[in-house]
Amino acid sequence: ERIVHWHEPPISVPSKISLTKHPLPESILPTNGESAASPLVYCIDKPSTVPIYPAGPYYANSLLLMVEAQEGLPPKTLIPLHRIDRATSGVLLCANMSSVARVIQGRMTSSISEDEKNPPTKKLYLARVRGRFPGGMPLESPTIPKECE
Repeated sequence: ERIVHWHEPPISVPSKISLTKHPLPESILPTNGESAASPLVYCIDKPSTVPIYPAGPYYANSLLLMVEAQEGLPPKTLIPLHRIDRATSGVLLCANMSSVARVIQGRMTSSISEDEKNPPTKKLYLARVRGRFPGGMPLESPTIPKECE
């Protein structure tokens, strides 16, 4: 008889993962009778070292499973709307319905807007840097592109 025993790699997470839930107006969603659940977007504060999906050596120590357990949601309820690597900290957007995910992902990948009131969504990465870049370029404050302001 063969017994396999392994431990997941350690991760560093707070006792409670910080998140906010934002309802979406029914008017922006396609009507397909998907569910009686209210359409929500979850904004999750993803710590570094934590993978989003259960994969490889990580299963229980994956962000989606930890948030679903914390919020009392059934497994596979949350649908990530974009990628964010394991080593990166930041905000992860998730939806609780596939119709919500399709609408928001479409806005994130589109470079043109069908509606002037709702321009396309842009993703912005900021890096914290201590010291100087090669070539002596000092950074005194964050530099944010004008189109993202």
